[in-house]
Amino acid sequence: MLHDDKGEYKTFNGNRILIDDSINAKSVIGYIKKEKNYKKSNFFKLLFHSNDLDEEKKSMIKKEILNYIDTDLICYRAEKGTNLELIQRRKWNPYLYFCKNKFNLNFDIKYSIMPSKQKVSNLAKIMKILNNMNNYYLTAFYFLVKVTYSPIISLNILFDDIPIETVWLDSQLEDYYNQSKWGEDEEQIQKLLLKKNLLTDIINFMEIFNLKEKYEREN
Repeated sequence: MLHDDKGEYKTFNGNRILIDDSINAKSVIGYIKKEKNYKKSNFFKLLFHSNDLDEEKKSMIKKEILNYIDTDLICYRAEKGTNLELIQRRKWNPYLYFCKNKFNLNFDIKYSIMPSKQKVSNLAKIMKILNNMNNYYLTAFYFLVKVTYSPIISLNILFDDIPIETVWLDSQLEDYYNQSKWGEDEEQIQKLLLKKNLLTDIINFMEIFNLKEKYEREN
């Protein structure tokens, strides 16, 4: 349980904040005390979500993650030979190669906006990965998928060392491509900024709780 001299830390739902012995509780508490606004903090959003997960909620978010597999943005490309498709190929194919080499995941690339099913074997392999995640890791992965719209990119973030800026630009490639072609939209820029802040906070959250190292040790 996480606590200081004032008592236990709990989520808004009243659940205790639990961390294992491999985490430096003092550093986590120090980070908590730096946060000025619990309700607007991405860190607390992730921390509380992790500690409010029960088996039913974990099952629900795993299913939601799997629902993204058939619509993963990495697998849907512009018309072959176009400038955008060439950029997508150069930027996105390394993410596919990593998933194939690391997890033997094989994704089909589509050159159409029409959704189609990926291989059933991919679902089983990704579910196995999810089942090996603790609540903190599962929470981080869930929100990564929601920000990037891509389990493929999210797996690369979790298991490879990719700079945040690279991940961000690659996950929002089409938005930035359209802005360069048609001009910037101030409202869209603000939405992207909020998403980028969340992505950065998720990756920082992973580092605070040593999630990469812990997962590799246990699996």
